[in-house]
Amino acid sequence: MSKKRRKILVFGNLIVKEDSLPLRILPKLRKRFPEIQFIEADPTELLDYNGDFWILDTAEGIDDVIIFNDISKLTPPRRVGVHDYDLALDLKLLSKLGKLEKVRIIALPIEMEHKEAFRKVVAQLRASGF
Repeated sequence: MSKKRRKILVFGNLIVKEDSLPLRILPKLRKRFPEIQFIEADPTELLDYNGDFWILDTAEGIDDVIIFNDISKLTPPRRVGVHDYDLALDLKLLSKLGKLEKVRIIALPIEMEHKEAFRKVVAQLRASGF
């Protein structure tokens, strides 16, 4: 029996420099880890991914690549309108609805250079059993 292919949802926006790092390293990650299905996603698409899953995204206020296992530690931005809807808010809503079993977020610092980010994400994935 074959192992189920692991999935990592990748968030970002190539147009917004501060939010582009996950997408800029994505081609190299796909090449390095062909056994992982990297899915470019949007926070509003999370309803399709109930249960246990991984996410790759940028995060403000961190200095290194880290893995968040506890969404209660995520701080959503102050709300002004529907344009401020973000991943942290969506994850917290899904959690309240009982739709999340476990989520791990590989968080990249906004200002990290893409070669360093790639190297550190690879190390985190290997340490996590990928």
